[in-house]
Amino acid sequence: MDKYPAGLWAKTKCFRVVKSVFTKDCESFVLSRMKHSYRNIKPLVIIDDNTKECICKIPNETLTGFIDDTSMEAQLLCLQVKQSADYQIKKTKIQNSNRTPEQKRKEIDKL
Repeated sequence: MDKYPAGLWAKTKCFRVVKSVFTKDCESFVLSRMKHSYRNIKPLVIIDDNTKECICKIPNETLTGFIDDTSMEAQLLCLQVKQSADYQIKKTKIQNSNRTPEQKRKEIDKL
């Protein structure tokens, strides 16, 4: 199984990712997970590191890219994800730091 990039989480309703982590490699990884299993085909919510604003994207029909989703369901999903944005941004910063794995675990447990 592939290792998820730090700052990317697969949840029941959607994939969540911090904007600073969402590169072409991360996008390719998410699309590969969607191609792997139809159960993984779900929206992607991108959390801005600075403003904590969220945008929702859905995969295109060929699972080769994403398109913006501005539906009411997407707006509600963004509101839900925004509630945990602080935690996810802090956790990503800790995961990307150059501390030892044990130090990272302790810091994340404190959040």
